[in-house]
Amino acid sequence: NGLGSAVTYVALPLFIYDLSGSLVALGLGFFLETLPWVVVGPIIGVWSDRGDRKKLIVGATLGQAGLITVAPFASSVWQLYVLAVLSTTLFVWSTPARSAVVPEVVGRELFPHAVAVGQLTQQALQIAGPLLGGVIVFALTPRRAFFVDAVSFLIAAALFALVAIPTAARFPKPEEQPLLAQLRAGVSCIRNTPALRLTLLVSLPPMLTLGMVLAL
Repeated sequence: NGLGSAVTYVALPLFIYDLSGSLVALGLGFFLETLPWVVVGPIIGVWSDRGDRKKLIVGATLGQAGLITVAPFASSVWQLYVLAVLSTTLFVWSTPARSAVVPEVVGRELFPHAVAVGQLTQQALQIAGPLLGGVIVFALTPRRAFFVDAVSFLIAAALFALVAIPTAARFPKPEEQPLLAQLRAGVSCIRNTPALRLTLLVSLPPMLTLGMVLAL
């Protein structure tokens, strides 16, 4: 999944610029991709915990594959904007579920090792991904490179489908607590838990700064 996303990370801005010839349009594209994290991320995060996590992950990944497959046929910048926002929204929707299933799959003892492997993989992809994406885009052109990403998402969906994810009990159950009440409970938990509060305070400034730098 991450390798394919690295291809789109390079291909999408180049494709936007090819269609528009505008640097402003390019910056706006980066900005719009960050909106789902801020606008719908918290609500979708709560909602994603109310259903079958495996189906959610596989469905969201297949949805992204479909959107990426359509991207090469876009004829205007606004179409790419819509596809990018929808794809990011699906990714944001499935991210809490993907994080939540890790302890369910590996168990308590292996959980720290699984987190370490996940972080190591993510850091490696941040270094090697854009390089690989640049090579693929240069070899295929930005428009054709999207198909490589779509294939990678299909492979990722197939691998997710093969993972044996236990049917874990979800708390609170949807009928026991309304969505907004659960969201408020999550905010209260962050506010009243020193470790979570510190993590948020430390991570938020660089994330906001990165978003502004990308847009600029």
